[in-house]
Amino acid sequence: MNHEEYHQSLLDLVHSLPGFYFRCRNTKNWPILIITPGVQDLLGYSPEIFYENSLKFGELIHPEDQHDVWNSIQLSFSERHPYHLNYRLKHANGQYLKVSERGRVLQYTAKEECVLEGYIVPLSSYEEKTEARLTESRENFQKARSTVISLEKRERYLSAINQLQETLLASVSHQIPLDKTVEILGCAAKADRCYYFHNHRSHEGHLLQSMKAEWTRPEISSEINAPSMQNASYDKSFPGLAEKLSKGEIVLGNIDQFPEVTKKIFREQSIQALLLIPVFVQKKFQGFLGFDNCHDAQPWGIDEISLLQAGAHSLGMAWQQHALQNALSHEKEMLSLTLSSLEESVVTFDQEGRIQTANEATISLLGKDLTALKGKTLTSALPLLDPDTHSPLWNLLAPRVLKGESITHPQNALLPNAGGDFRKIYYRLAPIRTSCRQSVTGGMVVFRDATADEKQKEKTWIASRMESVGMLAGGLAHDYNNMLAALSGTLDLFRYTLPSRTEKQERLLANIGDSLSRMKEVTNTLLTFSKGGDPVKTKFFPSSEIKNWIQNHSVKQEYCPVVSIPENLPPIEGDPGQLQQVLHHLLQNAFEASPTQTPVRVEISTNDQATPKFTTTPGSFLNIQVINQGENIPTDILPRVFDPYFSTKPNHTGLGLAVAHSITHRHQGHLFLNNSHQGTVATLLLPIEHEYPSPSPKTASLSEPSSTPSGRINGKTRILVMDDEPSVREVLLMMLESLDYEATAVSHGEAAIEEWKTAMTQANPFALAILDLTIAGGLGGKETIHELRKLDPDIRAIVASGYSNDPVMANAEAHGFQKVLPKPFSLEDLRKALTEVLETEASNS
Repeated sequence: MNHEEYHQSLLDLVHSLPGFYFRCRNTKNWPILIITPGVQDLLGYSPEIFYENSLKFGELIHPEDQHDVWNSIQLSFSERHPYHLNYRLKHANGQYLKVSERGRVLQYTAKEECVLEGYIVPLSSYEEKTEARLTESRENFQKARSTVISLEKRERYLSAINQLQETLLASVSHQIPLDKTVEILGCAAKADRCYYFHNHRSHEGHLLQSMKAEWTRPEISSEINAPSMQNASYDKSFPGLAEKLSKGEIVLGNIDQFPEVTKKIFREQSIQALLLIPVFVQKKFQGFLGFDNCHDAQPWGIDEISLLQAGAHSLGMAWQQHALQNALSHEKEMLSLTLSSLEESVVTFDQEGRIQTANEATISLLGKDLTALKGKTLTSALPLLDPDTHSPLWNLLAPRVLKGESITHPQNALLPNAGGDFRKIYYRLAPIRTSCRQSVTGGMVVFRDATADEKQKEKTWIASRMESVGMLAGGLAHDYNNMLAALSGTLDLFRYTLPSRTEKQERLLANIGDSLSRMKEVTNTLLTFSKGGDPVKTKFFPSSEIKNWIQNHSVKQEYCPVVSIPENLPPIEGDPGQLQQVLHHLLQNAFEASPTQTPVRVEISTNDQATPKFTTTPGSFLNIQVINQGENIPTDILPRVFDPYFSTKPNHTGLGLAVAHSITHRHQGHLFLNNSHQGTVATLLLPIEHEYPSPSPKTASLSEPSSTPSGRINGKTRILVMDDEPSVREVLLMMLESLDYEATAVSHGEAAIEEWKTAMTQANPFALAILDLTIAGGLGGKETIHELRKLDPDIRAIVASGYSNDPVMANAEAHGFQKVLPKPFSLEDLRKALTEVLETEASNS
C-alpha cells in the first residue's frame, strides 16, 4: 500500500464517523482551513461555503455560547492540553443544534501559525452511541492501526532525511560530517551499527575500501579501529561486492545468504542481517553506507530501503558540494597569487594584532622577509605614526577594524626608516570576516609609499590596481558564473521535477535561490570592473522593467520608494542586468541619505529640459530621477562621488556609484548628482530608441518546445552542447531533457565539429548548437562556429559564457550566433532562447 492509499484509508475512516473534522486559524470567527463533507450532513452547509470565506465557523456558534467557547479553547492552548466542549451551532434551516467538540490548538514554533483542529458530532449521537457503531469503529481502528504504524515509520525516516539534509547543508563549507550522518541514519533505521566506507586506490591501482565513520548502539562493539576495516580489498573480503555496488545495486539479507568467507567476518562482528547502499558522486562510485542488525535477522523493507537510499543520495550531493568548495578554495589561492603580484603592500593580522600574511610588496618595502614579520605585532613591525603629532596609530586603528569598521579612503601616515627619518605612506584598512560574515576574525591593511611625487603615483597606483582587480574580477566572475550555472540549473530542475514539496523544503530551496541571486549580483559587479565590460544590449520597453527592478530592490531592502512611471514609455537599448545595478545603487544611496520616515521619490519622464548640464533634444533621453530629502552633499565632495573607493560612510566600499557611472557611460548615457532645496537629486539619462515596434510577447510551455523542420530524432529536436565544465554539461543536458529536447554534449570545439559532421553524414543533423565561448586547451565558441559554418552555412547557434561582457556576447550576430545566454541562466531563459531561435528557423523555412 503506497502513501496515497494510506492517506485515502484514513480519509475513509474519518468520513465514516458521525459529524465532521475541521482545521481553522485560531483567531476570532475561526476562518476554516480544512473541513470534511460531514458538515453538510450535520449542519446543512457545503464545505465550499467555508473555503470561499463567505461563512466563518465562529459565526455559527450561538451568541450565548461564543464567549465561553473562546475562553475555554484559549485556556487549553495556554496549558497545552486538548479540550472537550458542548455548545450550540446554527443549522442551515435556522435552528440551533447541540453538538460535542473535541480538539486541540497547535503551534509547534513561535514563528508558525496558530491553528485549531477538532471533531464535532451531534450531542445526542455522542451520548447514545450504539454497541454496533462502537464495534464498527473498533474494527475500523484496527484496520487503520497498521496504516498509522507504517506512516509513523515513514515519518521517522523522512524526519531523519530532513535532519540529515539540514546537517549537510549547514556544513557544506567544512568537512563532511560523516559521524553525524551515520548516527542519524542508524537511529532512523533502528540498526545496531551504521557505518560509511570510502573508496580509494592502491599504488597498483586496485580498488580498496576504508571505514571513515561508524555509529553503534551502546551494547554493540565498535569495529572502526580494527585493521581489517582499513585499506581492505573488496575481492578478498566480499567477492563481487564492488561490481554490484558500482552498478547502483543494494546488498541486503541475513548472513546465511552470503559466501562462506563473508559469513566468517559477519559472525566475528555478531551480524545477523545487513544492508549496503552505494554512494555516488557525479555518477562515480564513491563508497557505501552499511547497516547491521546484530540481534535480529529480519532485513529492512522496500519502503525503508528507498528512504535510506535517499539519505545516501544526500550524502553524495554533499560530497559534490564539498568538491565545489574545494574549487573555490583553489580560487582563493589564485587570489593570493594575484595579491602577491600587486605593487601595493598588503598585510593581514589576527584579533590580537599579530601579522599573519604579507605580500611581496610589503617585504620589499620593509626590507624583511615573511618569517621575520609573521607573528610580530603591527606596532613593532609596522609602526605607523600620526603625520601631525607623531603618536602611534595602531592603538586607535586596530580596535576600530576589529569591530568591523572599514577605512576605504587612503589615509596619511608616517613610517619610520632605519636611518631615523620617515616615509610618508597612504594606508587603508578593512576587517576580515568569517564565511557567514557574522564575526570579525582579523583585519587587512593596504599601504604604499607616497614620499615622491604623491599625486602622480596616486594616479598610477589607482590605474594599476583597477587593472589588476579588473583582470581578477573577470576571471573570478567567469569561474563563478560557470559554478552558478550548474547550481541554478540544478535548483530549477529540482523545482520543475519535484512539484510537491514540504514547507521546509520550499524554504530551503528559496534560501538557496536567494543566495544564488546575491552571488549573481556580486559577479555582475565584478564584471563591471573587469577589462572590457561592454553591455549585452537588447531593445526593451522600460515601464514594466523599471517597476520590476524597483520592486525587487524594495523586497530585498524592506523599504519602498514613491514611484511615478508613465505607461508606454518609448523603448531604450541596453543591458537590463547592468541597468538594474545602476538603479539599485542610486536607490541604496538615496535611502541611506534620507531621514527616518521620509520617502524617496523616483520620477521618470522623457523631457530632460530641466538638466542644463547637457544640451539634448527634448524626448531624446529617458530621464530617471531619484530624489531624497537628506542633507546636501558638501560642494568639495560632490566632484568625487563617482571616484572608485571614495565614501564618506563607515563600512562602505565606495564602489556603488562608481559602478553606476561606469555602466551608464557604456550605455552612452549620463549620470550626475546635484543638490536642491529638497535634498539630493540623482539624474540618469539613457538614449531613447525611435521607430521601434510595440512589444508582442510570446509565451510557451516549458514542456512544449517549438517544432522545427529538421534536426529531429524520435520526434524530438536535436541540440548539440559544447562546454568544458562537466557539471555545466550535465545540468544543461538535464535541462534540455526536461524541455523535451534530444541533446548531445562535448567538451571542446574539435569534438563539436566532428559530432556535427557525423550527424550531417548520417542524415540525422542537429537543429541548433549551444557553444561555450571560452574552452581551456581547445577551440572555443568563436573559433568553433567559424568552422561549423564551413560545414553548414545555415547553422543556428547560441553562445553561452560566464564572460557576459565579452565583445562576442555584446555583438553575437556579427560572429555568427543568433542568440546569447550569459551564465548563469535559468530553465526559463534557456527555453525562451531556444524557442526564439528555432521559431525563427521554422518561419524562414
